[in-house]
Amino acid sequence: MPRLLLILKMALLAAVLVVTPAAAQEYPPQGEEIFLSDVSLVPGESFTVSGAGWTPGSTVDLRVNPPLGTATVAADGTFAVGVTLPADTPCGAGAVTGSNGSDEWDSVGIDVVCGAAGLAATGGDVTVGAALAAVLLALGGFLVYRSRRRPTLSAPGAQPPGDTAGSAPAP
Repeated sequence: MPRLLLILKMALLAAVLVVTPAAAQEYPPQGEEIFLSDVSLVPGESFTVSGAGWTPGSTVDLRVNPPLGTATVAADGTFAVGVTLPADTPCGAGAVTGSNGSDEWDSVGIDVVCGAAGLAATGGDVTVGAALAAVLLALGGFLVYRSRRRPTLSAPGAQPPGDTAGSAPAP
């Protein structure tokens, strides 16, 4: 047993020494990035697209398919522009893409929500279930109450209170 424990400890030590930590990613990230004020959008909704790390003075073409518009990059490599999601944008997953016509581009996923606005219905109507639970709870309480009021026999074969020992059973 001690030998098995020693082997397990050595195997664990070897595993710890062999495993190396993951290389850290460079921060801040290098390259072009775009950011959205909201990623869950309704066709016709306005939102802000901003970016960082772009070539100063370049023009960034923003599109979802169809185009959203363009933005001019400031001297510090950033831009921000308000756009409106076209009314004919298909529902479901999509992406806002920015490109300056050269090798600089970035894309951010969006969810185009169509139909009823607001939160999705994720459950059913609980009114009937709650009413049934209340009735069953009341019935259970009543049965417990009745069982505690039932007369108990003091000894095996003893008559319940109020019975006379010599009375004949009723026909």
